[in-house]
Amino acid sequence: MFDGQTPKFLPLVLATALLAGCQAQPPALEVDSMAFSEEEIRGLGPERIDELVRISSVGLAVSRGEVERLGEPILARRTRSWQVDRLREEVILEAAGTSEEELEARYRDAPDHELEVRHLVVMVEPWEPEPVHREARATAQAALEEIRGGADFAEVAGRVSDEPGADRRGGLLSPGREGTWVTPFWEAAMALEEGEVSEVVETEYGYHVLKLEERHDIPFDEARTRVVRELAGELGGGEAWDAHRGKRAEALQLGPDGFRVGDTDIDPEALEEHLASLPARSRRALSGGSPDELRALLEDAALHLALAREADARGIAPAPQDRAALLRAWERDVSTWASFLGLAEVAEDALPQASLDALRSNDQNARIARQEMAEFHPVLEAAWPVRRPGETEATRTPARLALPSLPEEG
Repeated sequence: MFDGQTPKFLPLVLATALLAGCQAQPPALEVDSMAFSEEEIRGLGPERIDELVRISSVGLAVSRGEVERLGEPILARRTRSWQVDRLREEVILEAAGTSEEELEARYRDAPDHELEVRHLVVMVEPWEPEPVHREARATAQAALEEIRGGADFAEVAGRVSDEPGADRRGGLLSPGREGTWVTPFWEAAMALEEGEVSEVVETEYGYHVLKLEERHDIPFDEARTRVVRELAGELGGGEAWDAHRGKRAEALQLGPDGFRVGDTDIDPEALEEHLASLPARSRRALSGGSPDELRALLEDAALHLALAREADARGIAPAPQDRAALLRAWERDVSTWASFLGLAEVAEDALPQASLDALRSNDQNARIARQEMAEFHPVLEAAWPVRRPGETEATRTPARLALPSLPEEG
C-alpha cells in the first residue's frame, strides 16, 4: 500500500513510459501539420480518407487565412473563363463594325462611378438563428439613431463596427467600384447622395450602416469592359462567335504528345490543372467515358486554353474589381463549407479532432458541404502535402490528375 514514500518501482515505470513515448508509432495519416493516428482513422476506407483530407485542407486554409491559395487552380480557370467571355464580346462587336467612338458616346450617356464610403457593420452569419439576427440588426439600428442624433459617424463606426481596423479608419473603406462590394452594399451606396447616411442594410456579412463620402466618374478606358458587355448582349452575335471559335477548333490538333493550335503547343501541365479544377460532373469522361466523350472533353479544355491565350494576346485581363469579385465568390464557398462543418473558428492545433467530427457529422448542412467539396477533390486534396495510410516519404506521390493518352487521328 502506498504510504506517502516514493515506491521503489516508480523510476522503472517512468523509464518504461518514456521509452514507449520515444518508440511511438508515426501518424497513419498526415495533412501538412495535421496528424491522425491509426486509432482515429480505423475503419475508414480510401474514399472516406480522401474526404477527411478535403475537410482538413479547408480547415487549414481557413485557420491560416490562405483560402485564395487553396483555390488557386479553380480561380485560374474562372479567370480564364472571364477572359474568354470578354473575348466573345469583342468578337461580336468587331463583326458588327462597332467603333471605339460609338462605345465612348454610349458611355458618356451612363458613366460608371467610383465611391468613397464610410460604414459600420455588426457581423452575423446568414445561418445564425433569428434571435441572433434580431440582436445584430438592433445594434446597427441603435448606431444609426445615434448618428442621426448628431454623433460623428467615424466615432460611432470605430466604437460599434465589428470590421477589423474600423476604429483606426473610422469605418472608411478604400474607394470601390461595381463588383468591389457585394450587390446589396453597392446598391445601397449608389442610392445615396454625397454626405447622406443609409438605412440599415443587410448583406451576407451582417447589418451595415453606410455614409457616402464622395462619388467620382470612372474614365472610359477603365469602364470599357462593362460597355462592351452590355452592347454585345444587345447585339446577340452568336453566329460571329461560333464562327470564330470554330476556326480555332479547326486549328486544334491532337497528337501522341498532346495538343497543338497551329504551331503552338498546349502545355500539358496547364491542361491537367484545368481539368483538375473542373467540377467532378464536368470531367466524368476522364474515368469511364467513351473514347468520343473523352476526346470531346480534352479538346474542349485545350480549346478553352487556346482562347484564353488569344485573350491574353489582345490584352484582355480582369481589372482589380473583377479579380476581387472572382475571389469573393470562392471565399464565400469556402466560408460556407467551413461554417457547415464547424471549422470556421477552430485553432490549427484543434483541427484534427474538429475534422474528424466534421467527417462523422450527420447534420444535413455538413453532408451538403462534403458533397460540394467532393466536386473539387483533386484541387482540395493537392493543396497541402499529404501522406496517406501505407505511404512513406519515399512512396508518397503528389495528388494530380494524369492525362490519358489518345492516339493521333489518322
